[in-house]
Amino acid sequence: MPRSIPTRARSMIVALTLAVAATQFVTKNAYAGDVPNDGTDEHCVVDVSTSRSTCFATFEASMSAIGGGQVESTTGAAAGIVLGIWYEHRDFAGASTTFVAPYGCDNSTDIDWFWNRVSLDWNDRVSSFNTFANCRQVLYADADLNPRAGTLGPSRVISYVGPAFNDRASSVHFQ
Repeated sequence: MPRSIPTRARSMIVALTLAVAATQFVTKNAYAGDVPNDGTDEHCVVDVSTSRSTCFATFEASMSAIGGGQVESTTGAAAGIVLGIWYEHRDFAGASTTFVAPYGCDNSTDIDWFWNRVSLDWNDRVSSFNTFANCRQVLYADADLNPRAGTLGPSRVISYVGPAFNDRASSVHFQ
């Protein structure tokens, strides 16, 4: 059952999310020269509450689609709180997937949101990530949040997942 967030608190969360996303935009552009861009990078937005995914040609377009913290979900509910962003390359470069939900994470260690089967485009592709909205990410090397093949996290910011976990994530949960 979704919990209600007071309007003032929601406005503060949206403002903070946008500020962090803007910082991430600057960071991403600062590293853009480190990785060749052949124009084929995709930048997707995934609503983890519905598993709906939409991809864009640029990171800027994906952030604009979130539109001030609001991405329309299939249920018509606002799903524009950014939980985290995955990057194809180390140091927050290359293609990206931004995870959004109607609200962020609480302070408990339970799972608030998850994506238990990464799309084929993103399976075994993550090299760095950033996390927002009071969340931490746990990456799994197997689908369905199965820890058998290994996990990484919980973490908030990883500029490089390391050689043991690079390009291995197949599912994720946010807590």
